[in-house]
Amino acid sequence: HIVGATALSNAYLANGARVAVYSFGSNDHLTNPIKDRKAVHGELRRYSTSGGTTFNPKFLENVLRQYHGEFDISVISDMDISNIDSFVKAVLNIPKTHRIHLLYTGNNGHVGHLRQTFGNKENVAILPLISGSDIEKIIMGELKKSVR
Repeated sequence: HIVGATALSNAYLANGARVAVYSFGSNDHLTNPIKDRKAVHGELRRYSTSGGTTFNPKFLENVLRQYHGEFDISVISDMDISNIDSFVKAVLNIPKTHRIHLLYTGNNGHVGHLRQTFGNKENVAILPLISGSDIEKIIMGELKKSVR
């Protein structure tokens, strides 16, 4: 999770974007969008071992509501999210969403459910993040899309 999130955040930061980190689960924590690479990396390494993975859309909505530009949403998870339907609904309803990246770290039934739920939306990519080469492919693919 951390290596993929670091690589993805670095691509955005290198292009002058701000990055917000939402660590969801038993101890929700969200940072405002920032350009400080060291701070972003520190937030990406925040980890909790107590409890499961539950997405709290209010956390994300409260931060995004403060900004006027478009957003890319990137989620790196095993996708074993206890409230997966609420997660999908919240992500689809985020205003001003440019691209959505759902990067999964394991094969399970939740990935199939996500594919069905999101359908063939052009701005949604559901991709594996299992090996180091997956990280490179994802980053290069997104950079190519941005150049078009």
